[in-house]
Amino acid sequence: MKAAVIGSANLEHNGGGERNALQAARILSELGYEVSIFGGGSEFDRVVQSDFGKGIKYVRSAFRSDIFSTGLVMKLSRGFSLGLIGFHTGKRFWNELMDFDLYYFTFPGMLFRSIGLRLLSAGKQESIILANHGTYYEILKSRDSVVSSTLSKLLDSYILKPFSRAGITIQAQNQYQLDHFVRLGFDPSRIKLIPQCDIICPPAAFVERVENFKVAFLGRLTGNKGVKILSSIIKSMPEVGFEIIGDGPLRNDLNSTFGNRENVRIHGYVAETEKNQILSECDVMLNCSRFESLSVSTVEGMFEGLVTVASKTSSGHRYLRTLVPDGIILTERDPESYVRRIRELMNMKKSSATKFMALRREISRTSLQAFSQDKIINAIRDLFSSRIPQKVLPSEIYTSELKYEL
Repeated sequence: MKAAVIGSANLEHNGGGERNALQAARILSELGYEVSIFGGGSEFDRVVQSDFGKGIKYVRSAFRSDIFSTGLVMKLSRGFSLGLIGFHTGKRFWNELMDFDLYYFTFPGMLFRSIGLRLLSAGKQESIILANHGTYYEILKSRDSVVSSTLSKLLDSYILKPFSRAGITIQAQNQYQLDHFVRLGFDPSRIKLIPQCDIICPPAAFVERVENFKVAFLGRLTGNKGVKILSSIIKSMPEVGFEIIGDGPLRNDLNSTFGNRENVRIHGYVAETEKNQILSECDVMLNCSRFESLSVSTVEGMFEGLVTVASKTSSGHRYLRTLVPDGIILTERDPESYVRRIRELMNMKKSSATKFMALRREISRTSLQAFSQDKIINAIRDLFSSRIPQKVLPSEIYTSELKYEL
């Protein structure tokens, strides 16, 4: 049996979608599939991985002949051109993808439409799983304009509606995604709500401090992650410590502006243990993205008990708030609103450090339960195992319970 994981950026990108694609590939391999991951290209490279696991083939920049997969277009579009791959080259790539038994598309882009329609024509609709690790409809919804709303409806009609009665399976990352597919007429029984995030749950190492207040920012230092908003917040709060973990095109700008400030530390990429230690010493996680399907960095902060301040335009954070109500504070996406929320948390800690620490412990406990790797892996395994004839199923997969099913 052969499975194709299609649509993520190159794995060197190492964002949430890429981690989830690799996690899905490893689970498919454990279930007996020969897996091929087709990397779509990357906005910028990070650490090149080589050991993806037994039975997994990684095809880097698999669609390089498509102009939307080239590095220059990726950079100019801030990675959004990934969704346009296959718009005019689908037939060419079909010859490479037609002979697999299962297709796991990481998000609904043009490549999904092109290859998916050919799979429907071949009678292989049962082999299609559409995940939603980043979606155009969430991005456009967050912009809250007539033009964006109209464009989203046009893309829904072009990309998704042709599959609404076809019997394909949908993996939703959050409640907004699930509701979106139901509104489009997809069979609710085939929509699986699995908030997938490939993160090892570390033991929380709380650092109790009364005198200092620290804010963490974890993620790629790019425009779409809200680095300009972050800069404005730092300028407005010289009394607060800022720990910035991550790298990207805007890191030099941050270094030139804040490199000499004692209250700002810009770490770049760090090892997992060091990252967890830095987070444990902070009080608040700052997420300035306009849109997140399910923010890996936020979940990592929640594991360490950090209260997250995020934009109300992010459907992923709205969903996280339903799981951990006290752990997510939603606000308008402007520096002044973020600063106001951070000051409220500062005052809360100042008035009762014990109460604030109890809140952090509750956030950590609840999030570790909600995003247990055992739960997530079992849910994804069940999602895939339903595609395999019973006689070849490993017996242990029947012991899992699908926790996130609709």
